[in-house]
Amino acid sequence: MESSEARVAGPVGGAGGGDLGEALAIAEGEVRRRGTDPGARHALVEVLLGLGWGERALREAERLVEDERPGARTLLAEALLLQGRVAEAARVARLAYALESGDRGRALLVVARTEVGEQAVATARAALEQRVGFYPAESHYVLEARRVVEELSRC
Repeated sequence: MESSEARVAGPVGGAGGGDLGEALAIAEGEVRRRGTDPGARHALVEVLLGLGWGERALREAERLVEDERPGARTLLAEALLLQGRVAEAARVARLAYALESGDRGRALLVVARTEVGEQAVATARAALEQRVGFYPAESHYVLEARRVVEELSRC
């Protein structure tokens, strides 16, 4: 583990109070127990992204893409964005949107975060529409997309 990522002190989750340090320990344990199982590695990437550990998330997401795991390209795009590789993140997210099924709104949210002005807002609105069509309106996925639209609208 990278030195900047070596310690997770206490709860580091958001408003939900989740303990990402504990989630990391569980995800790493599952990867050790289940070996190369892509489901365990997918969960690990989600936790690493939540912690903001872009470099390690990037490495793990690249492995998921190699395994052609559903949603892997979107995770890779998020890790690239976290690493400041904006143009590459946008390219990968657009590819994820075109090729992957499921929550395509997540890929559009990555694209929106790489854009500026009205284009960013329009893309975030498209992501919200995708998520409203895929998840219940009160789900945290829809709420996240609404929040991104609001944030980008203020810029």
